[in-house]
Amino acid sequence: MSSLFPGGPQPFINYNWADIANATGYIVYEAFNAYNSVGDSLQLTENVLIKNTIASNSVSSINSGNTYGTAFAKVLDKDFDTSTFQFNRLINGNVIATIGLLLHQEGAGTGQCYVVVNLYRVRSGTPALIGTQTSAPTQKTGTGDVNAGKTLVFAVSNELIKKGDFLRLNVEVWGKTAASPQYYYTVLKYDPLDTTNTDRTLTIIPYKIEV
Repeated sequence: MSSLFPGGPQPFINYNWADIANATGYIVYEAFNAYNSVGDSLQLTENVLIKNTIASNSVSSINSGNTYGTAFAKVLDKDFDTSTFQFNRLINGNVIATIGLLLHQEGAGTGQCYVVVNLYRVRSGTPALIGTQTSAPTQKTGTGDVNAGKTLVFAVSNELIKKGDFLRLNVEVWGKTAASPQYYYTVLKYDPLDTTNTDRTLTIIPYKIEV
């Protein structure tokens, strides 16, 4: 009967690309800082709207001070929020998160860091975890910098995002090195104007397409 009496028109949505065989449309979200009257406002905005056109107010977050310790400790914890959804959407498939990150080691020892990515659905102010992934560590021996950027993949199955909800990408950075005077620091990067793709933080969300 549905073919004889089709439903109403579907909302028009711009996807970065679509997999019609699997009825999945992918939207790329760009992390950036939209500074406002109350300070930093870390956001996720559709990549097609701002890629290489809008500058982030600040392009990175660095863990404060010179950090050391032989056990892994969380040194950065940042949330990036989408705008509020205006109609229901269904996430189904593999979410891909690319995190821009730098590790600096000072001294002859070895510094290490890794990333934990958490994706939340936020409804009525309450976050609910819908997916997570942890990277392998990156290390740097001796004074200097190393690109510690990561790409992480995790599955989200049939998660309904209702009108009024929003998504939150939470990025944790964990690190360690030998005792003082050696130390390390990490830099989480989110620069939409970066053309090398090493200084950007992106999240690719798979949405079910009604066909």
